[in-house]
Amino acid sequence: MLAPLLISYLPMDVITAHDLRVLSIGYYIQGGIAAFYTLLMLGYSAFATAILANINKVAGESSQQQLPPALLSIISILLAILLGLACLYTVCMFLAGYWLPRFRNKVFIQIISALNCLAIPYGTVLGIFTLMVLQRPSAKQFFAAGTAPPTTPAAPPPLPQG
Repeated sequence: MLAPLLISYLPMDVITAHDLRVLSIGYYIQGGIAAFYTLLMLGYSAFATAILANINKVAGESSQQQLPPALLSIISILLAILLGLACLYTVCMFLAGYWLPRFRNKVFIQIISALNCLAIPYGTVLGIFTLMVLQRPSAKQFFAAGTAPPTTPAAPPPLPQG
């Protein structure tokens, strides 16, 4: 019974600032997950490149037909592009987590949260909640001013006697 009283007492700007800090933690976690997957992709890319190079080497030694050099180049370029995009996504997650509690770069955070909705299931939840919190009038004021409200509100009103 006490929790609804405290929540209803807190000003909306304090709740919004708290929600943005919690979302920031979510972006750091999502960025860590993305970094882990990027490292896995790097390992798989190195493994695939080594396998293709060895296939070509063995085919050349045993007078069998080798893979076309253009195919190896295309595969290498595609893997490099995908790895670069994964690194970019990871950096963007960390930047969104860094900028959210500092109330900077709102448009960037909105774009990243919209793209994050494609990362089912956690990214979808994180992206939707971020877009919802950023639509609050108090969040718009924070990003316009670049500052947050005081984190400690005044003393709560006395509890009803009953």
